[in-house]
Amino acid sequence: MVGFGEMQKIQYLNKVFQDAYKSPQNIIVVDNIERIIGWAPIGATFSNAVLQAVMVLMTKQPPGGQRLLILGTTSQRSVLKQLDLQQIFNRELAVPAVNSYDELGKILQEVQAFDSQADLAESINELRDRTGLDVVGVGIKKVLLAISEARQEVGNVPGRSAEVMGLQMDSSREKMSEWGVELIP
Repeated sequence: MVGFGEMQKIQYLNKVFQDAYKSPQNIIVVDNIERIIGWAPIGATFSNAVLQAVMVLMTKQPPGGQRLLILGTTSQRSVLKQLDLQQIFNRELAVPAVNSYDELGKILQEVQAFDSQADLAESINELRDRTGLDVVGVGIKKVLLAISEARQEVGNVPGRSAEVMGLQMDSSREKMSEWGVELIP
């Protein structure tokens, strides 16, 4: 929805929900809700029209006998609370960061990131050597994006994977440092 104006966003959201109502069961994923409504922390500005549309669409019952599961994501839970969006969800599920190399290895294995166990082990070892840390500290979304980016590299996927994940880890460490949180290698 990049480049969409307020009305275009509302029309698009309405179309998504109307299309979902056409089948007996459907799922809608509303990713980065705070970005859809145009949340800006400076001055706490947002599009009230888009916010109201999101709230109405997400609370409206699907027509006769149809079922709709709506999953919403945010990286700023406090924003949902401030805008009274948190209350429209039935459940809240926190997705913790990938913290250990064991967790990372299981994820890489589950999504079949590499052709062999040897490539997986090579990637994790190279990442550990590159960062010098025992903690990964990266969100699952960033891990999956790193895997996707590494797969586009022809040839050395384990090395590219370690490089991209290392950059993600550096970025996460920088943000933590800005917040006053220190990781001990």
